[in-house]
Amino acid sequence: MTTMKILRCTPKKFFCARKFADNLQCTLPFGFLLYENGYQEISEIANASVEDIKKIGGFDDEKAARVVENAKKAQYKTDRFPFNLFRTSL
Repeated sequence: MTTMKILRCTPKKFFCARKFADNLQCTLPFGFLLYENGYQEISEIANASVEDIKKIGGFDDEKAARVVENAKKAQYKTDRFPFNLFRTSL
C-alpha cells in the first residue's frame, strides 16, 4: 500500500485502520487491508477464523493467528473495561 493511497482515504477508514493497527499490534497497511475486506470492528476480527483472515492478501498463517489472538485480547479488555478510565475530557 502506497503512502499516497493512505493519504487519500476517508477519515472513517483511517480511524478504523489506525484502531486495528494500535489494538492488534500490526502495521497501518494491514489495518487498511482488514478494513477494505469488510472488518469494521475488533469484535468482528475476534469472531473470525484464522482461515478467513488468511484469505486476505498479505496475511500468512502466523500473522493471521496473531491478529485473531490480539483481537480476542483487545475485545476482552473492552468487555471488562468499557470506559477509558484515564480519559481527561468528555
